[in-house]
Amino acid sequence: MTRGEHQGERIDPETALPNLLRMLFDTDDADTLTMLWAVHALQNERSEAAAKHLNFPPQAHTSSMDSPFAVFPWDIETLITLMSNTPKSVSPPWLRQPMNVREFN
Repeated sequence: MTRGEHQGERIDPETALPNLLRMLFDTDDADTLTMLWAVHALQNERSEAAAKHLNFPPQAHTSSMDSPFAVFPWDIETLITLMSNTPKSVSPPWLRQPMNVREFN
């Protein structure tokens, strides 16, 4: 297992992708795209616009690629590709476990 960078969580490589796909399956595409746009805006000197859609620590407002808060553009592109190719949930809302698209964590 690998260790998460900031919160001490352990990331199991064997379950990480299935968990991500399940969250994408249960999360609305428009909400996911809004979150990804806000993360990109936050790290490209548009934090005021990002703050309308995303809660984030002040340290996340950076364009430095070596920051522990950096989100690389190719990671955002990969998430958009995965989201676009993941079928959406047809289960009732009370059974879904969508990702929290309002928090930078």
